Amino acid sequence: MKRVKMTMEEERQNNTEQYKREMKDLEEQENEVREEMKREQEEWEKQKQQERQREEEKERKKSAEQSTKNPEFQHPNYDECLRILLFGRKGNGKSATANTILGNSLFYIRETSSLVTTACQKGVGKVDGKSVTVIDTPGLFHNSLTKEQVQEQIMKCISLSAPGPHVFIIVLSVGRITQEDKDTLDIIKMIFGPKAADFCIVLLTRGDKLYKQPLEQYVGKYTVALKLIGSCGNRCLAFNNTETQDRTQVTRLLNMIEEVKKSNKNQYFANEMFEEAAISIKERMEKLKGNEGKNLTQVKELEAKYYMEITSMRKRVEEKKQKIDEERERLKNKFREREETLRREFEEKEKSEQEKQETEDQKRSEEEKQQRAEYDQRIEEMKREIENQIIQYEKQLKKREEDYGNRKEEFQQDQKKMKYDYEHIMAELRKKQEEEIKKRDVKEQIRKKQEEKEREEWKRKIKKAENDEDTQEEIKQQKREWEEEKKRQMREQKEEEREIREEHEKQLKEKQEELENRIKKYEQKREEEQQMIEEEREKQKREREEKEREYEEKINEMKRCYEQLEQERKEEWKRRKQENEERRREKRKRWKKMMEDLKRDQEEEIKRREREERVRIDREEKECDQMKQKHEEEMKQMKKKQQDEAKQEEEELNNFKKRADQQVQEFKAKVEHIMEMKKLTNQIKNYQSRRFY
Repeated sequence: MKRVKMTMEEERQNNTEQYKREMKDLEEQENEVREEMKREQEEWEKQKQQERQREEEKERKKSAEQSTKNPEFQHPNYDECLRILLFGRKGNGKSATANTILGNSLFYIRETSSLVTTACQKGVGKVDGKSVTVIDTPGLFHNSLTKEQVQEQIMKCISLSAPGPHVFIIVLSVGRITQEDKDTLDIIKMIFGPKAADFCIVLLTRGDKLYKQPLEQYVGKYTVALKLIGSCGNRCLAFNNTETQDRTQVTRLLNMIEEVKKSNKNQYFANEMFEEAAISIKERMEKLKGNEGKNLTQVKELEAKYYMEITSMRKRVEEKKQKIDEERERLKNKFREREETLRREFEEKEKSEQEKQETEDQKRSEEEKQQRAEYDQRIEEMKREIENQIIQYEKQLKKREEDYGNRKEEFQQDQKKMKYDYEHIMAELRKKQEEEIKKRDVKEQIRKKQEEKEREEWKRKIKKAENDEDTQEEIKQQKREWEEEKKRQMREQKEEEREIREEHEKQLKEKQEELENRIKKYEQKREEEQQMIEEEREKQKREREEKEREYEEKINEMKRCYEQLEQERKEEWKRRKQENEERRREKRKRWKKMMEDLKRDQEEEIKRREREERVRIDREEKECDQMKQKHEEEMKQMKKKQQDEAKQEEEELNNFKKRADQQVQEFKAKVEHIMEMKKLTNQIKNYQSRRFY
């Protein structure tokens, strides 16, 4: 019965758990659908974000293209190349030094004191991974050059090193340092200004002629050289142009140039001549003419581009509108398909549950029939069990009667055996006492004989010591002690015999009492056992009656419980059926609510996307109108700007021509002054030499 109730309870619990699982599955299904909608929304947002990023990237590219199509005139980046300008007297080895720096033979050299370089030359190469430009100048103010040639070479020197050199290298030669070498720095300062001295380095060629003499020691001999090096910031080094493979000297030079750059804040030398040499008048004229045609082309291209952009934007807006409609239809179709799938799954699940319920009902009906058969079988088994127990009880009762008779006979036999054992023990004790008495008598006789022998021995000793009174007295004393000892032993022996006799009597008495007690206990045990057997008979009788009554009550209780269980099963079946119907209605109601919520969420999502796209389209249409207006304004501003720039460039060109003419006149005046000074110096030298002779 308990098992049946446990089964019913398990079924109820299983049904409850199944309902919970079904509701949980429904919730999970709803969550999956919502998660899918959320993923779709995130994908849509991500897609829109990517579209916005692509559009922004396109806008940036367009802006960059627009900015590159109309660039302002900028000077080229000259700072990537290191520019070196060589100055010095003829024959000092400027061209050889240039070849050593670049590591090749770009410049022509010849072992002669005549002027080899008659025009400024430019060489470019890679030195220690750096781009280096070296400009070699002729021996300026040499007697073989006219004033016009000097002016032309200086202008060419400025043009080749534009926008300005990083360093001026004054080339001297070991063994040939003269006042003319000192004048080189003064000429540089007169042409380019006093600030040029901050960019100067003194380089001595033919370094092999020093013969391991320190450069400072050699230079210290020449006051002219010391003053020149001091004016150049004490920057000086020696070169051996015959050892072109020795790149350490070039590395030292580059390191010194880097120090010059750092001391001048990493700037190259610049003044108005170098800055204006970067852009020639011819280039400005060509640029001015090119800008006029270019501006017209840009205006036409810009108009065409603006028209294409507006058309493209309009087309993009229309495509987005069409895409919104397609997206709406896609979402509706997708939701419709999802709804059909969920409905089909729900109906299949419901049908499966119905079939499962019918199978369970059929199984339950079969189980009830089986339980009824088991119940009837159990009643029959209980009846047979009662009959078997009665038969078993009668057998046990008969066996107990037989056991009682056997125990009674055993008791009588035990009683006879106890009497026999008692008589046997008493006889053994008596026999043992008699044997001990005999042993004591034998020992007594032996002791007396031994004592008699010892007395005879004492008499013999006394008689033998008749002549010696001391010895005789000593022997007598020993005899008396011996007699005393014998008396003591006799007393101890008698006392021991008395104790043994008392012990034997005590043992006999104890054995007799023990036997009597055993007989008494056995009699008492027999009486108790007899009483216990009688009580057992009464108890078994009561148990039998109790068992019969208990089995009767048990059968009645089983019938009552079975009827109650049948009633509970019917009520449980009815209640479960109602619960299943209620749960089915609840699931259907929950499913309908879920579908309505999903449908509402889907519609809201579609509306939200439409609103966002509508706002975006409106914004783009507005931007399109603004762009159109902006483009029109930009076209007006561009035309105005082009006119202003053309006017400004014409004014700058005129100013540049005036400034260039003025600088050329000033430069010619400086060259004439330098030539006059040179001529005057030569006249003074000639006068001094004639006077000397």
